[in-house]
Amino acid sequence: MLKYAATPLTNWLLSQKVNAPAKVQKVELNWTLTELLVEKLYIGNPQGFPPGPMLTFDRANVKVDPKSYFTFKPYLTAEIDNLYFHFIRKSDNSTNVAVALGLPYTKGKVQPLEFKIKNTLVRVSVNTLKEVNYFANGTFEGLGNDADFTFKGSGDLSDPQNPKTLTDFTVHNWHIRNNRVLSKLADILQKPELKDVTLTRIEGTIQTEGPWIIFAKRNTKAYTVGDVLFAEIYKGSKYNRLTKELDITMAVYIPAKVEIRITGTTDNPKVEVLNIGLPFGGSGLLPTNSGKGLLPGIPQGVTPPVKNPVEEIQNKTKETLKKVKETVDQTVEKVKEDLNRALQGLFGN
Repeated sequence: MLKYAATPLTNWLLSQKVNAPAKVQKVELNWTLTELLVEKLYIGNPQGFPPGPMLTFDRANVKVDPKSYFTFKPYLTAEIDNLYFHFIRKSDNSTNVAVALGLPYTKGKVQPLEFKIKNTLVRVSVNTLKEVNYFANGTFEGLGNDADFTFKGSGDLSDPQNPKTLTDFTVHNWHIRNNRVLSKLADILQKPELKDVTLTRIEGTIQTEGPWIIFAKRNTKAYTVGDVLFAEIYKGSKYNRLTKELDITMAVYIPAKVEIRITGTTDNPKVEVLNIGLPFGGSGLLPTNSGKGLLPGIPQGVTPPVKNPVEEIQNKTKETLKKVKETVDQTVEKVKEDLNRALQGLFGN
């Protein structure tokens, strides 16, 4: 009965529970209820959204350890081949997922949002919710970006109010287009190439602790063509997905190194320029308020003039340093103001 009824029963359930076109080609369930095979699932976008698929996959295979039925705890593995997911949020805050599945949502005016996950392989292993391992490899399209991604991690999901995960990720060929912040930086720095950037690789580790998303273990680094470092988010930076609080320290190499700290919230970010790298070779930084670092025009490794027994030389040195200091102050304030204006929109989309 299970063999012959599984497919029509699943299609009947889909027709009753999903407010959108939905069907499955084949469902198999063994007599011990330990293995489920689903082939060719299709769920379309609901009425009021563009026609086309919302969720599809070629094959999903779930294997359940028999002890799950005796312990009432999940022990299972799952694999999904060629997953496709198209997410759409309209300006009234309705989403295709919420409408299709009858999920509650709060109406309000928001920025429309749309992205796709394509050609994705997903593997999950569950040894009770305290030990969940996962892997995914696929392609992301949307938000003005295209990228191939791989992530692998593990977590403790036994407490839904405080999920804990640790995920290593790598993103390849991230094509960033029409980014507001990069466009403003491109205008400020007269570097039009920043308006359309391809990052060949991004590597990092994300940790979740309740509502906090934390950049853990190492700096998250992004590289451009030729394996050149473009930007990095420093270890320990974090974001609260519920309150939208930010505490992020990062550096952008354009090509001089600019260190930035972003606090406040995504709705009202506060941006502080910590250091501005010198344009010549070396790793020296110009401070904005720390009182340390090198002066402009003095390359790293070259000692500025110091006291000299000859009074004339000493006076000239003081006069030169005074002029340099005035130039530094003016330059730093100008760059700081420009960067602050540019970075106010960093989390505004």
